[in-house]
Amino acid sequence: MSEIAGVPWGRRLPRMIGIFLLAGGLAAAAALRMTAGTGGIGGASAAAQEAEGAGGAAPTEEPPPVPGAAPPRLPTTRPATALPPGVLVRIDGNEIPRQQYVDYLQRRLGMDRFLEFVDDYLLEKKAQALGVAVTDEEVAKSVDDVMNNRIERLRGSRERFLAEIEGRFNTLETWRAQQAERLRPRLLLERCILKTRKVTVEDVQAKFAEMYGKDGVLDQVRHLAFIKPKQDHPAGSKDAMQRAKEAYEQLRQRPDGFVEMVRERSEEPQTRRNDGMVPNYRPGVYGPAYDESVRALKAEGDVSPPVDARFAVYIVQLVRRTVTRLDDVAAEIRKQLEAQPPTPKEIHALRQQLRDEAKIES
Repeated sequence: MSEIAGVPWGRRLPRMIGIFLLAGGLAAAAALRMTAGTGGIGGASAAAQEAEGAGGAAPTEEPPPVPGAAPPRLPTTRPATALPPGVLVRIDGNEIPRQQYVDYLQRRLGMDRFLEFVDDYLLEKKAQALGVAVTDEEVAKSVDDVMNNRIERLRGSRERFLAEIEGRFNTLETWRAQQAERLRPRLLLERCILKTRKVTVEDVQAKFAEMYGKDGVLDQVRHLAFIKPKQDHPAGSKDAMQRAKEAYEQLRQRPDGFVEMVRERSEEPQTRRNDGMVPNYRPGVYGPAYDESVRALKAEGDVSPPVDARFAVYIVQLVRRTVTRLDDVAAEIRKQLEAQPPTPKEIHALRQQLRDEAKIES
């Protein structure tokens, strides 16, 4: 029988859902709402209400929290005598079977978590076949990362974080166990994808163009922009092309005055604040006429004649041109693609592949 962290799969479903609903603490809370004489359990935890969603049964009304009051906690003690096998909790001398809690969860959640259970089971089998594993230390580190991020969002207040955890999960240990249960399959899924990922030549070529420009040519440019006039434009009725031509003639006499002219005359605030630099220029952003003018510039510092684009007339200056050969960086790009985190598309594809390959009967 397959196991994860020492838990046989036959017991994985109740353990997984049990931790999801705040583990044994909430189990006891649920059992406290047993309907007299029926053995059923009524009411719902906040997590269960959330899991039901808008289409579920109407949740039991809970009293509003008292401002400034400490969050409710479930007082528990160690049993005077050991609980028998299969017993989850003893309340006022009554032994509540674990199966009763499992039945309760199935009634409350239906099949919401069953698919996750099946996915995690199939994922574990796939990981074993690939020789992929996740250690407890790696899971604990991921839990630490989640905790530190939560504390950071609370302005670095560990006390606020612990108060929040105690109100919802009873103990920090219970919260960590719940997070570990959630994160372990994610880490395992990532390892399986990285182990089976196949990077194609087309993938490398596409990444090359993204990183180094089309055909390996990456241009850094700055421009001087003259916005085409609108009715309420402060420049009035004077034509943008005419203003650009006048500026271009002055630049021909003073080639080193481009930045100064940008600061004085450019009508595009975003680039004017950065001395006209176009951040991460790529062909297609400003239109084909603009791109053609960039390609026509041969040396760093060269300036184009005015370019009539859709919304403005531009004078473009080539700041730097970097040419990279694919063969020189292909191996590095392939290595980067092989190691990058899985995409949502890859995650969905592997999940669906495992379902399609499995024979699932219920």
